[in-house]
Amino acid sequence: MKLRLIRYKDWWQFKIPIYLSIAFTAIFVSDFNLTEHLLKIVQLILVFVLGASYVSVINDYTDKEADKLAKKRNQMTGVSSSKSIILIIGLFLSGIFTGWYIFKNNSWCLFFWFMSYLAFTAYSCKPLRLKTKKWWGPIADASGSHIFPCLLILYYINPDILDEVNLYFFISILGWSVCFGLRGILLHQSLDYENDKKALVKTLLQDVNFSKIKQAELLLIICECLFFLCILFYVNQPLLYAGSTIYLLYLYLCIKFMKFQPVIFFTVDKERIELLFLDLYLVFWPLGMLLVFMRQDIYVFLIVLSYLLLFPFKIISIYKQSRIIAYNISRRQKLS
Repeated sequence: MKLRLIRYKDWWQFKIPIYLSIAFTAIFVSDFNLTEHLLKIVQLILVFVLGASYVSVINDYTDKEADKLAKKRNQMTGVSSSKSIILIIGLFLSGIFTGWYIFKNNSWCLFFWFMSYLAFTAYSCKPLRLKTKKWWGPIADASGSHIFPCLLILYYINPDILDEVNLYFFISILGWSVCFGLRGILLHQSLDYENDKKALVKTLLQDVNFSKIKQAELLLIICECLFFLCILFYVNQPLLYAGSTIYLLYLYLCIKFMKFQPVIFFTVDKERIELLFLDLYLVFWPLGMLLVFMRQDIYVFLIVLSYLLLFPFKIISIYKQSRIIAYNISRRQKLS
């Protein structure tokens, strides 16, 4: 069996661009030059890819029996327990050792990197298996995938991030990462609701009623918007304001002409859903920051080109959908 260590779409397409958005923004607000920090960017990508490999394998290994009951595909099916355990230990040690080597001069970065691993392990593995412990599950996943990585990025880019100048920015990023991290795992639980039900895996969404879900959705999205607005105001760059405005227009046109369903995190319809603000964070935020840097240094154009080649998925998707929207608008005008 050929084992795929990284869930490519989950981490490379959806997580790494967000981590880079935070890194680019942290470099900018710290008055640093982007090209001087390319090595740090590459190192961050490396450790997060190693972390993604560990998370992918340990999740599938601990969910193997549940996925079998739900008749859900699992990449660890057919892999013996001894080989699985050796692989998990190897990935864990390689990730921790690489993190230690890169972050050895920054104790806070080491702490956040280790805590990210610990959060994912506690989420998946018995006896804790926080995945089935109501709110502890989403908190653990959000901590491992967003909160601790965001803190790691901030401290690695600027060890003095908690000084008086950047404290407002630090709080804004932290608050945003909590809200978006919780929305991400709750959407995952929502999409897996029926499978978890068949497998008798009791996640948070199976233990709360619909009215409480709607209240939690409203609270999360309001807080997330406020924290993101704080980030925008702190950076205070017209290109980011313009990118956010273009995204809102794009979202409106997708809803109107593509019949997309914007989702905060809970949905019963698995077709044509769009996680609210996801494209803003994946495309418009990082590219906006890169364009800001390119105004200062023309050689950043090479970084922009590299970014487009490494993370083309959502950009291509937005381009294709924009073409369809433009076609529908022109067709409607002709009919009228």
